[in-house]
Amino acid sequence: MLSFCRRTKIHVSLPFCLRAAIFSSSAESSGAKHVKSAIRPSSGAESRLPSTHVVKVKQAVKDVGYTGVIIGGIALTGFIFYAILRELFSKRSPNGVYNEAFKLCKNDIRVQDLLGSNIKAHGETNRRGRRRYTAHQSWYDDKGRLHMAMKFYLQGTLGSGVVYLEVFENDAKEFEYRHLLVESEGGFSKKQVLVRPQESVLDPS
Repeated sequence: MLSFCRRTKIHVSLPFCLRAAIFSSSAESSGAKHVKSAIRPSSGAESRLPSTHVVKVKQAVKDVGYTGVIIGGIALTGFIFYAILRELFSKRSPNGVYNEAFKLCKNDIRVQDLLGSNIKAHGETNRRGRRRYTAHQSWYDDKGRLHMAMKFYLQGTLGSGVVYLEVFENDAKEFEYRHLLVESEGGFSKKQVLVRPQESVLDPS
């Protein structure tokens, strides 16, 4: 009887042990899955950190590039405006020499007697009658002084004339006239008016 009970006890306890072992193994397996699932999001977040950093760096580089382009555009625009203003208002520019010479000729009484009133100036005229930019030439002499020669035209109520001039750079780096001559056009004889030089201006040649 005792041996039967022992056999019965062993027979009953074995399935229970097996079930406990299976349950324990299942629990461990389930726990491992939970651990893995809990680790995966953390691992994914860490893997996304470098990618986010790279995106920020790329965006910063783009911003710097755009800023450089904008600054370069502003600098170029400023340089263009500076060149235009210098050309228009500088007395050493061809346009400045032209404006100054025309003012002297227009206000000279001898030129007014020769060409009349309401005197206007213009540059060369092409075949279509369009007036081009005033012809001029610049060079340096053996002393390093800048010279500029120019030719343009005058038109008044009594006639027209041609202006010939040459300026040179003095010691003060300012232009002085070597000559400023107005010559009438048309008629049987051409008349000339020497507007400059004045007696105080020395000829550098």
